Amino acid sequence: MRSDMYVETVLKKCELFSACSMWSREPHVRPRAWLNNFEEHERPIAAVLLDHFVFFGSEATNYMLASTLRRLTAFVREYRGEENLKRFTRDAVFTPVLSETPNPTDSGGLFCRKVRQVLGIPDTRFVSLEQAYESAANEVPVIFVDDFIGSGDQMESTWDRKISPGRSFRELASNSHLDATYLALVGTESGCIRLSRDCPELRLVVAHILDQSHSIFGIPSNPLRPDLDDLPNRVDQLLDKYQSQLHLPAYFSTTREKKYGYSDLGLLLAFEHSVPDATVPLIWASGSNDWTPLARRA
Repeated sequence: MRSDMYVETVLKKCELFSACSMWSREPHVRPRAWLNNFEEHERPIAAVLLDHFVFFGSEATNYMLASTLRRLTAFVREYRGEENLKRFTRDAVFTPVLSETPNPTDSGGLFCRKVRQVLGIPDTRFVSLEQAYESAANEVPVIFVDDFIGSGDQMESTWDRKISPGRSFRELASNSHLDATYLALVGTESGCIRLSRDCPELRLVVAHILDQSHSIFGIPSNPLRPDLDDLPNRVDQLLDKYQSQLHLPAYFSTTREKKYGYSDLGLLLAFEHSVPDATVPLIWASGSNDWTPLARRA
């Protein structure tokens, strides 16, 4: 398709998604303002990123959240029986997944609140990591909650975190029966494989798993595309050009992370409540010269 027509077609698709409430309206997602960050000849390349961008609005997020809990309860019913399911749903406690350097605004803590609101679970069932450990030691089921599994670093860090000298969930799992579940909306295939391998006692329940075709490394996967050759290389050149102009977290220490996001995952993904740092920074980062992000990180 002619490049200028392609840009307008992608923008019309985005406007339709907003009109149908599949995407949030501005200022949560700003496709036209974001494309205006680029020079005119670059906009067809940026539009390729926009065409592959996946946004989960609040309704889709709530649906996936309910779906993951139904999947978990179905598993417990099938393998442990109805009576154990009743005890599980009555007693299980929920706790957030912490980042390597815990922060009150980590997505796990924010997402616990969403779980409470959407699923109607009492406040008393949401506990700190330390309280979750004590519950697990007393054979109470523990459910770790988060919106997204990227590299798996956060969950493995939480699993290995020393609650007190010599005590972690990993050590508890090796010495006693531990009923622990990691409930997430979206996970990368690589992150889920890693956690299944490295934390085998942890049950994974994920609504939607992304393989590499959902990343920038799978572009272009849509049949509709601009009349430009070598699109993957052009996209990479665009990331190269702008990564130095973006304001990024200090832990993005390598050129590849500045281009492709945390752990070089290169995702094109956002939720209404936040954007994973494994998403390409060109999507969410602020920048110089009045740069407008497509979707801001909360």
